[in-house]
Amino acid sequence: ERNGGPPESQYRVAFEQIGPAPANATARAGLRTSEAGTVLRLWVENLPAGAEDIYEVWCDAEGWSASAGTFKVDAQGNAYVILTTAVKRGQYDRIRLVRRERLADGKVETHDILGANLS
Repeated sequence: ERNGGPPESQYRVAFEQIGPAPANATARAGLRTSEAGTVLRLWVENLPAGAEDIYEVWCDAEGWSASAGTFKVDAQGNAYVILTTAVKRGQYDRIRLVRRERLADGKVETHDILGANLS
């Protein structure tokens, strides 16, 4: 039992491929509802690892999306990050990872790559 409030609400999600990513690309997250929203502990492996690439985590509901933040991966495409979004469980029903890839001509392409439905 913790002092000073109700116990933390934690749940886990596994992601599946929804766009262009290596077949062995994986992501999993531990989500904890907090006073500020949702704290997301995210582990990713084998994602495309361009030096200029940035990943963003989106929490989606019907008609809108909220960002949980951005991160980069190492040369092997791996990362562990802790992000916070202001939305709480029940306010969104899907999480997706989006890759922003800088192309040789300087343009940026955006791809949804991994996603998870919350039950």
